[in-house]
Amino acid sequence: MWTQPEALAFCRILESVAPAYGAHVALTGGLLFLVAVALVGWIIYRMMGRSLIGRRLDVHYYLAAALYGLLGMLLGLLLVMGVAGDWLPHAGLRLAHLHLTLVGWVSLTIVGTMYTFFPTIAGTSAGSAKLFRATFWLLVGGVAALAAGLLWLVPLGFLGGLAITAGALLLGYD
Repeated sequence: MWTQPEALAFCRILESVAPAYGAHVALTGGLLFLVAVALVGWIIYRMMGRSLIGRRLDVHYYLAAALYGLLGMLLGLLLVMGVAGDWLPHAGLRLAHLHLTLVGWVSLTIVGTMYTFFPTIAGTSAGSAKLFRATFWLLVGGVAALAAGLLWLVPLGFLGGLAITAGALLLGYD
């Protein structure tokens, strides 16, 4: 495992060897990741249609996570291409990319997995269906509002943060 100084030194060496290729490598990697996440989302959607159990809301967490992973990667590609300007501030674009990727893609995947496996592991039944739906919509809507607020509408971002907090509290309660 590398320490932070070793990793920074390695990055400086790469930048000095091929400074012009950095953006191309990032763009290529981003496009490949975009295709992979889109493929995973499509596979999950197709599997839902053939499921013997039927459409379950916990699987929708995975679909929402794939969507936010795609949106986060698109914003990352915009960052790499240098598209940020007056209509799309660079700092807001970076923050929205970060939050869509981590809060949207990673966290919603974790929550979907928790709802799928925790009742089995704990030997209990699933919680309330109404709280389950409320948690889903608070978290998914909160991530969208947070990203929009980071890009353009700061008050909407504040409301998105409150919705995510409320969804996390409901998740803990349920």
